[in-house]
Amino acid sequence: MKIVVEEKLISYDLTKFWELENLGIEANATENISDDVTLKEFESGISFSDNRYSVRLPWKPGMKEQLQDNRTRKPRVAFTADIKQAFLQIQLDEEDRDVTRFLWNENPDGPEELIQSYRMTRVLFGVSSSPFLLAATIKHHLKRYVEKFPETCEMLNNSLYVDDLVSGRENVEQV
Repeated sequence: MKIVVEEKLISYDLTKFWELENLGIEANATENISDDVTLKEFESGISFSDNRYSVRLPWKPGMKEQLQDNRTRKPRVAFTADIKQAFLQIQLDEEDRDVTRFLWNENPDGPEELIQSYRMTRVLFGVSSSPFLLAATIKHHLKRYVEKFPETCEMLNNSLYVDDLVSGRENVEQV
């Protein structure tokens, strides 16, 4: 009898705990209505031709107004760039190369004595510290030119993600 009573108390305590944790979080009935409307719009826009479905994007109401407000705030000419082989452009210091050792054999079915040991000399793509090393190196490099090219350095500082640049200006001449 005591076990049953304690289980009920624990169950009651857990229920109260979760009610407090979820305070103010309730299922919103309007989300279901919105989902229904979106699904109906989807159904009215889907078609099948030449063994392939064609679908429309699920636009939110009022999206056109948001786009018009943004064409006034966003640059009119966008551009992208990529630093070619960005990680390979940065040399790894001689002291740290031993931790990048790897074994290589031209012929995996050949004799073991043909296995050679190599060390990486450049920053490796895929190592957890590599994106930091790349970003810090780029920022360090930009500091060297901030006085000579302040606008370009600011744009690069704000628009680079790893080795990709996405930015824009108001006209082609500025780009």
